[in-house]
Amino acid sequence: MIKRAIIIGAGIAGLKAAVELVKLGYEIDIFEAKSNVGGRCFSMTDTVSGDEIDNGQHLFAAVYSEFFELLKDLGAEHLVYPQEKLEIDFYDKSGK
Repeated sequence: MIKRAIIIGAGIAGLKAAVELVKLGYEIDIFEAKSNVGGRCFSMTDTVSGDEIDNGQHLFAAVYSEFFELLKDLGAEHLVYPQEKLEIDFYDKSGK
């Protein structure tokens, strides 16, 4: 008997669910309203400059274990560069 599943949404959670179900032997169908996968994480081309612009998560905390597992499952973990000590400067309106 074929095991089948339907996933609604191809954001990060939907993609992770799909990978896990495929590992368990399921055939899956994913339905997404947008023309791209990744949910809020996507790239677009600026119509003025022609530059590709990333939109979405740019700062990943170590607690995002499922996201990092998804990167490994997709063979994309080498595209993320962890920093040992993250420093972010914040400035107020006066420049301080």
